[in-house]
Amino acid sequence: MKDIEFRDLIERVGEQTDIVQVIGQRIALDRHNKALCPFHQEKTPSFSVNPRGQYFHCFGCGTGGDVFRFLELYENKPFMEVLSELANQAGTPLTVLTPEDRQRIAEVRTIEDILTETAMFYHQNLTQEVRNYLKERGFTEETISRFQIGYANGKLWGHLIEECRFRLDLCLKAGVLKKKEGEGVRDYFYRRVIFPNLKRGRAVHISSRSLDGQEPKYLHLPGEVRYLYNEDALSNRAVYITEGIPDCLSAVQAGYPAVAVLGSSNFKPEYLPKFSRCETVYLCLDGDRAGEEGALKIGGVIGERARIVSLPEGLDLNDYLKDHPKEDFENLVASAKDIIKYELSLIPPDTDKTDLPQRLEPVLKKLARMEKAKAEAYLSYEIKPRFKLKKEDIEGYRDLINKHRKTGSDLRNTRSSNPDTEPVYTALFDGLVDLVDNGSPAFLVKEGDSLSILPQIEREGVLYIPPPKEQIPWLLPRGEEVLKFYKLQERIPIQELDGVLYDDLLTYHKKISELPGEGYYDLIVAWDFHTYLLEAVQYSPIICLFAVPERGKSRTGKGMIHVAYRGIHVESLRGAYLVRIAHNFQASIFFDVRDIWQKAEKNQTDDILLHRFEKGAKVPRVLFPDRGAYKDTVYYSIFGPTVIGTNEGVHRILETRAVHINMPETSKRFENDVTPE
Repeated sequence: MKDIEFRDLIERVGEQTDIVQVIGQRIALDRHNKALCPFHQEKTPSFSVNPRGQYFHCFGCGTGGDVFRFLELYENKPFMEVLSELANQAGTPLTVLTPEDRQRIAEVRTIEDILTETAMFYHQNLTQEVRNYLKERGFTEETISRFQIGYANGKLWGHLIEECRFRLDLCLKAGVLKKKEGEGVRDYFYRRVIFPNLKRGRAVHISSRSLDGQEPKYLHLPGEVRYLYNEDALSNRAVYITEGIPDCLSAVQAGYPAVAVLGSSNFKPEYLPKFSRCETVYLCLDGDRAGEEGALKIGGVIGERARIVSLPEGLDLNDYLKDHPKEDFENLVASAKDIIKYELSLIPPDTDKTDLPQRLEPVLKKLARMEKAKAEAYLSYEIKPRFKLKKEDIEGYRDLINKHRKTGSDLRNTRSSNPDTEPVYTALFDGLVDLVDNGSPAFLVKEGDSLSILPQIEREGVLYIPPPKEQIPWLLPRGEEVLKFYKLQERIPIQELDGVLYDDLLTYHKKISELPGEGYYDLIVAWDFHTYLLEAVQYSPIICLFAVPERGKSRTGKGMIHVAYRGIHVESLRGAYLVRIAHNFQASIFFDVRDIWQKAEKNQTDDILLHRFEKGAKVPRVLFPDRGAYKDTVYYSIFGPTVIGTNEGVHRILETRAVHINMPETSKRFENDVTPE
């Protein structure tokens, strides 16, 4: 495992643990989650637990941190013992960690201890001169204390090594100390204002700003920046993205939950899962060209949840909030635009009509990825009045949107090395595990042993994006949940995980259906598994649920398809739709159709039913008769898992490709409907 994965493991156990519950079981908290501090003598409560941020802090003695730190101090236990206990309570035991793994986890935690101690040391060394500078920037004593803003004036080496007894090699690895040949060990930060990035009461990164003109003006710890500044704010339904740390501090001080991206160009698609709890994301970047471009980029990644707050030219959020009343900012927020309206606002209304199509091109491509009704609303009520377009102009732009939709629908014939080529929809490519819900549809991609969630991906000069949510006919799994459970296999043997999943599915099917015998439940669980393993099989046996009405075949079929790979429930046999979901999605399909064979022959889709059984089988459709022989036919791959629920017999050829289950008259009573959720 890598250090990043160890950090993820610690964070995941922390996320599954409620600090209020843990501390409340050990000391008496009042209804405001305050108490007498257990770490020093006091008569008035100064110990506080923050349930939203999941950290504790004593304003009397300064002790604070996350749930791990509390138990380390309160129960006098080493970190690994605390981690193991909380992991067991959270249902993610660390049984398969090697001694080397445990040592590395302890080191990762120690490095975080070093960062936290460094932040506290610099905060305690904050000079009056720097304090005055911070107040001139508009920051209160409460903000300075809450975010542990400090000043680096040397002597950190002696504090960490001699007083705290941290290992030198780990201090160097943490980045707060540096070693140069001939110069010995020195502080990494010197004569700088220090801004620790606190998460759950502990420092996970440190940034700084020079005051005396030394370059660079802003200096961060060496290495990759994995965190947004102040990620504790991401537990809110509405959050504000700012460009720099002072902007973020000003927003929080004014009562707005905010994070900072440390530069408008530094937002990464990997940050997107962090916003899974946020319903609205306000972008408050600087009022300059870079901020404008950053808003378009970040807004494009976040999607429909994004709202762009336009600051006056030349101002950042820190300057604006310092010089304007809160009501003014509230008005800016109230007038914040979604990504489409914002992009339109950047195009002058009097743009020459001959230049307008080119200026509108990025907007039209975004509209092509939306549901038609929503795109039509933008076209009719935003674009038309803004640019004073005539009816025939709108018709032309509507045609362009439809053209983009059509271009995006056929990926297999699209290849371009042009970086400006328009995005195209896909639900299939090498390395794609599945589509997931990340606020909007996103790709779940596996590279090596790691999974990542991406809003888009470029392959061979083609920019691929997921289909619109309304065009995906099954319930997408939540991306963050998939990543969480994927991490389990790093600590639990895969065979054990498979067994747990098998047992869970067995219990699930027994609760929602009644089959002829115990062996049939094992059969459909095995069928569930095989829908995710189609790359390894040549045939996919069709499950045929046969019964007279009211025997539970629809209920059983729905239960199977809702846990299958890309399961879709259909009640008609329209050929075009079946070809589309089979060919474009490689979906698992439950045909819930009375007298299915008769209707299949009538709709000329019997070949689809038969060819779902065998990999490599294709069905032909003559789509372009005007092109002549050898150019008029398209062959579609329609192989995939199939369940049929019917009350009439099927063709003998289909019988040879199916496992038949004659549904018994049920003796159970089922209270709830079977739903994808």
